[in-house]
Amino acid sequence: MNPLVFSILLIVSILFSNNVLATSILKDNPASISELTEVRKARKVLAIYSYRDNLPWQKEVRKALFSRLEQIPRINRPQLFEERLEVNRLTPISTEDKLLNLIVEKYSQIKLDLIVTDNDYAFSFLNKYPEAFPAVKRTYITLTQNPSQDNVLSVKINPIDNIKLILRLMPKTNHILVLANNNTVINGLKISFFESLVQSLSAQNVELEILSDFSFSELNQKVKTLSNGTVIFHTPIFMDRLGKRKIPKEVLIQLVKISPVPIFVNFDPLLETGVVGGYLVNSSKIGGLIADAIIGLPLPKTQQQIAAATKGYYFDDNALKRWHISHKSLPDDSVIINRKVSVWYTFRKEISLILIAFIFETMLIIALLRNLKLRKNATAALKKERDLLEDRVLERTRSLAEKNKELEDLTLTDPLTGISNRRDYQNRLDIEVANAKRSKQFLSCLMIDVDFFKPYNDNYGHALGDEVLKNIAAVIHKTLPRETDFVARYGGEEFVVLMPATDLEGAKYIANNIRVNIESSAINHAHSAVSEHVTVSIGISASNFNTQNHINLVKQADDALYFAKEAGRNRYEIFTALSQLE
Repeated sequence: MNPLVFSILLIVSILFSNNVLATSILKDNPASISELTEVRKARKVLAIYSYRDNLPWQKEVRKALFSRLEQIPRINRPQLFEERLEVNRLTPISTEDKLLNLIVEKYSQIKLDLIVTDNDYAFSFLNKYPEAFPAVKRTYITLTQNPSQDNVLSVKINPIDNIKLILRLMPKTNHILVLANNNTVINGLKISFFESLVQSLSAQNVELEILSDFSFSELNQKVKTLSNGTVIFHTPIFMDRLGKRKIPKEVLIQLVKISPVPIFVNFDPLLETGVVGGYLVNSSKIGGLIADAIIGLPLPKTQQQIAAATKGYYFDDNALKRWHISHKSLPDDSVIINRKVSVWYTFRKEISLILIAFIFETMLIIALLRNLKLRKNATAALKKERDLLEDRVLERTRSLAEKNKELEDLTLTDPLTGISNRRDYQNRLDIEVANAKRSKQFLSCLMIDVDFFKPYNDNYGHALGDEVLKNIAAVIHKTLPRETDFVARYGGEEFVVLMPATDLEGAKYIANNIRVNIESSAINHAHSAVSEHVTVSIGISASNFNTQNHINLVKQADDALYFAKEAGRNRYEIFTALSQLE
């Protein structure tokens, strides 16, 4: 083919494809031209977005925007029209021209009251065409650009804020790796801007490295090789050196999986990826500002007001724990997501109010009772008031008792001995019985009782009695040979042991070791009828559950314990049909 003819056909093809692209973008938007011409009475606002709705940033902006607008009565609510430029698809200037012409034509029959943009690209796109919609007021919201125009609200993202935050939270940092989308600009700041910062950080023995020219595979390899003392500061990355495009959130999810060092960001939609967080631009707040502009409310003017209205300190508690960053080191107004709070923290207001009310009403009752002797003529009135107050106190006391029970139910550990309590034992018994039935193996149970424990408490005191229980629990736990064996405090001076995959012979062996080890501990007991030292009696039962259930297993061990006591204590007895007849 003739080269000249080929070139002409190529140019025609590009122009045609750009025209189709611009037209398809408009078709993706909810309002058609015919629908727009029917809307004439309400205040009309056109919002031009930089990105598609599937990007996390755009989703959160629109969610906050419509949440705010829906608070306005429908009769006063502005009519909102939306256009999306889809930055990643609009690269040729000719495409922008065609898209602008289509937008102008689309709204030619609509008398717009305001046009508002949400981001830098939408601002740059519309600001290049002042002749478009000449009579319509414009409000621009930009993240990095800062033109000297009264109708521009510039958030002014400054990476230096996050770099200072990194050094504050992680003072042992000696290397900060800044990830940028290209080799010329980082969040609207030319890389040359960082030269003075590099020198300043060098004086603090901190290396600032800017990585901007890479493929995604090269980026992943670089991150994998980072060492301790390094922190990554990630700015949104849409495309690599090879022209491959990705959503920034997808890039971060991959980096978090492979990174051996913490990662900080500057946009809140990226926080759910597992990064630490940082001083972030809040997409919901940006959506709220756009709503304010649409409604006609005053917008913040000074940089301090704008920062307060758009930014904040946001952190992921899981990442804070992973990188050992204390909550105390965070700025006072920080927001922490994924934070696991205690029952007290969750219900602190309710519990505090109940306690205050309880204390107040108790004091009031005391005062009324004191005055009762001096005011005999008011006995009936005071009695009525007292009854009313007592009902309230009982209600508060009942509520506190219920909450205390909830807190008590949360623990499975015996507070005295440190081993499992009876509640945990009941849960474990069900599990072990199910395992024994499934595997058709034996499950053995030991019921252990401290001999003559009441005389010990009466003569030596409860404090030493508690120490005896602690020592016995420790000896039992140490004597059990396998991790699968289980010991719990059954109640008072009784302990229970479950031993899966253990028959009667094995249970006898373990029971005798426990008895011998406890007596060998040589805890003096001058008031015991069987020994000079503290001893125990043990009942043994075992079953593979072919013909019985776990209730019989425990009862049999308890019956065997009874026989051991009757037989003279400081011994073990096995449950058998013969002993049952006795």
